[in-house]
Amino acid sequence: ALAIIERRDKSSTLQPEVVAEIEALAAAAVPSPADIQPANGTGRVPEPTIRVSPESLMLKQRLPEGVRTVVIVEDTSLVRSICARILQDEFLVFETDNGVDALQLAEQLPVPFHLLLSDVCMPNLDGRSLARLWRDRRPESSVLLFSGADWEPDEPEVQIAFLRKPFTQKTLVEAARRLTARAEHALNLT
Repeated sequence: ALAIIERRDKSSTLQPEVVAEIEALAAAAVPSPADIQPANGTGRVPEPTIRVSPESLMLKQRLPEGVRTVVIVEDTSLVRSICARILQDEFLVFETDNGVDALQLAEQLPVPFHLLLSDVCMPNLDGRSLARLWRDRRPESSVLLFSGADWEPDEPEVQIAFLRKPFTQKTLVEAARRLTARAEHALNLT
C-alpha cells in the first residue's frame, strides 16, 4: 500500500545501519494484516506491502539541499503510478493508496514532507479529511487536492490548492514546483 519511489539521480549513499533503520521504520508504518478490515464485504484482506529505496532518503537528517518530497495518495493505481512517474524526476516521491497509510508515514518517518497530493474522492478517508489531518501533523506541508468534479475547500483559511482532472503533465509539475517551494520556505523558517 505504500511505496517509496527512488530518485533517478542516486546522489546519496547511506551506511548499512541507516538502511536497516529506514527499512524498520517503513515496515512499522504499515499496519499488520490483522489490523485491516476486508473491503466492501469481499472477505479478502489485502496484504500490506512496502518497497523502500534506501538510496532515496537521509534518515535523522535533513534531506540534501534541493531535494523536495511529495506524498501521492490515490486509490486508483494507474493514476497514482502516472503521477509518481511524472514527478519522480524532480522529487522524492512517496505513494500510497489510502489516507491512513499517508498519515502513518507523516507520523513515523523523520523527513520533511513538502507536498501532499491527494484525490478528493477516496474510500474510508476522503481527501478533504486527509488534508485536515495531514496539516495537523505536518503544518509546513503544502496540500494539493485533485478531482474530476468541481470542488471548493470547506475552510478557505486552510491553504489547499486544487487541480481538476484531467490535468496535463506540465500543469502537475508546475503546481508541484510552486507548492514545494512554498513548503521549503516554511521549513527553512522553523
